[in-house]
Amino acid sequence: MAFKLFFTEVASPFAQALLRELEHYTFAIVTPSVSGVIDGQIQDDPGIVIDTRAYTSIALVDELEMSMHNLPVIHISSHEVFTVAENGGSYSEQDIPNGTSPRALALIAAEAQALEHAKTLILRLPLLVDINPDNWFAAFLGQLSTESWLSVSETTRLDPVCTKEACRVVIAVVQQITCGAENWGVMHLRSAEPCFEAEFADHLVRQLKKEHLPAAQLDVIKGPSIWTGSASVLVGRRITDTFGVQMRSWRLGVKSLMQRWVEQKREEQGAADDIDEPVSIQ
Repeated sequence: MAFKLFFTEVASPFAQALLRELEHYTFAIVTPSVSGVIDGQIQDDPGIVIDTRAYTSIALVDELEMSMHNLPVIHISSHEVFTVAENGGSYSEQDIPNGTSPRALALIAAEAQALEHAKTLILRLPLLVDINPDNWFAAFLGQLSTESWLSVSETTRLDPVCTKEACRVVIAVVQQITCGAENWGVMHLRSAEPCFEAEFADHLVRQLKKEHLPAAQLDVIKGPSIWTGSASVLVGRRITDTFGVQMRSWRLGVKSLMQRWVEQKREEQGAADDIDEPVSIQ
């Protein structure tokens, strides 16, 4: 009998990315019907609930089906439960969420509800550069490759992680839970080291130059970011200490995203050149 993963939704970019990565594994995937009710009878089948509603517009505090209450739950949450810490501070798993925006309050309420279940793992994700918000990474690269000058902050801290890396961690946790791991509570995903916006931008500029593409000159400022905005930076070791998941450098994820972006731009440029090329009439 295949171990089942019950998704609470499949519309969000994160859920879709996770489903693509799971195609390489043998888990049976159970998804919600059009009505939002999860198809199939759970009965005594082994399984895990993957709750990714934090990345949709679905009401986060909707109750899970009663038939699912005895299953382990991996509840995906976000750094957005925290306000941005002053003086470059970070938040650990032991810190109490202090966000005050409507989204932060909804995320906090959803976490509280999820923790009412005995076997719940809250996995807070940092800034996912390629989907949150609105493919931030591609937009930032677009600015760096078209502007002559771009102001970047040397005081705004970032903890950029790509979606593929977040999916890798979720799947690693799922595999260990299926083998009997009993590690519950709040855990943070993060990169091996945070960086400042100026450092992140400088890395991208260097990569653009290696690809012989236009790159902006950077105007490094000491004030807050005027482009990326601020993000709460997560710290913590629980997911490493309990599941053995090693944190990776943000540069690894950026490299693959950068290659994909460059290939797409060159394909677009090639298509534009084909259109502009004059047609010879014989």
